[in-house]
Amino acid sequence: MPENAFQNNLEAEIAQLSAEIAQKKEALEKTRGFVSEKEILRETVREKIFPAPSARMTPAAPPAGTAASSVSSDDRNKVGQLVNKALSDGLAAAIKEAREGSPYVLDAFHDALVDKLHEELVKRKIIKTE
Repeated sequence: MPENAFQNNLEAEIAQLSAEIAQKKEALEKTRGFVSEKEILRETVREKIFPAPSARMTPAAPPAGTAASSVSSDDRNKVGQLVNKALSDGLAAAIKEAREGSPYVLDAFHDALVDKLHEELVKRKIIKTE
């Protein structure tokens, strides 16, 4: 994809995400009171990755017999590749690929993607740091 087309796609996804965050913020603050903007982002991205309650999985633990710090480098690499794919090919493509992997990779991808998006949205002053 040419750089300009990539940049336009990324800008469009960020604009859409910003609008979704604003809507989610309003809804969550009505029901919960104050909610951090990172939590609102986390909920917004979660809905993209786990769209329906029946499709949601419980957060995955690392594979049996492993500590969180000893998760395979393959899984860590896969999560990194998925985050990069989200930034280069778009959220939908990365989410589709993540759903084909293990529940642990999907959950770790969700966490890593939220962190990366939060960083970018703060940098653009779309959301505030807490």
